[in-house]
Amino acid sequence: MKTGRFDESIAQYRKALSIDPNFTASRIGIATNLMLQGKHAAGAAEMDKLYRAARDDGDRRGALFTKGVILVDAGKTDAAVKEIQKEYDLDARLGDSANMSGDAQLMGNILLDAGRTDEAAKRFQKALELVEKSSLSDDVKQDTRLADRYNRARVALAKGDVPAAKSEAKAYADGAAERQNSFRVRQTHELAGTIALKEKQYDQALTHLAQANQQDPQVLYWTALAYQGKGDRAKAKETATRAANANVLPLVTYAFIREEAKKM
Repeated sequence: MKTGRFDESIAQYRKALSIDPNFTASRIGIATNLMLQGKHAAGAAEMDKLYRAARDDGDRRGALFTKGVILVDAGKTDAAVKEIQKEYDLDARLGDSANMSGDAQLMGNILLDAGRTDEAAKRFQKALELVEKSSLSDDVKQDTRLADRYNRARVALAKGDVPAAKSEAKAYADGAAERQNSFRVRQTHELAGTIALKEKQYDQALTHLAQANQQDPQVLYWTALAYQGKGDRAKAKETATRAANANVLPLVTYAFIREEAKKM
């Protein structure tokens, strides 16, 4: 799959299923390959099969999440949110506040990418409230409050309020440094890079994005946009191609940019 040999990858996954019909990772792999081939309906159908045959809630969550990513890749925002809402409802029945918060965060991310900033902000607020009202540890609550700064910065940037985005991004960066959280430190550079991109400060954007998560195709796509802004078409094309052809297992940030990256 990683090398773009999707039919061969599907054949290998099906072979694994013939040995162990309950090998969930193979079913998700098949669905992902179909998505990467542009066969979104077929990929979604595979996840419906997994959901119906699920042995446990882990299988159900995997099926709903993967189908949601496939629908995002297909440009079907409302349908994608509907699938993640089902995941949220499943976690609610289990009383799992942490996963419910993650589901709300994911729905917010999907809506934000679709330009529906007010709806996204409501989901992000829900993600925070679920943790605040839970019995989760103080450390988890502090980290979630910090994550809310990241969300607020992105919403502000999407609305074109750069000063507010910068203010929230600084608060997030300060908190990430204080907590010495490498994941969140990388996200601070992602934020700074996208803000610089918005301001057409392309060199600054490249400096920050180089320190963000290089395994995230969306970061590569933003990097390509920065090169494009600088007028370096060759580098922009090279980086966009890497982003478009990442061919990774279900990742919503990849679904956000895959089609656009292919067009660069």
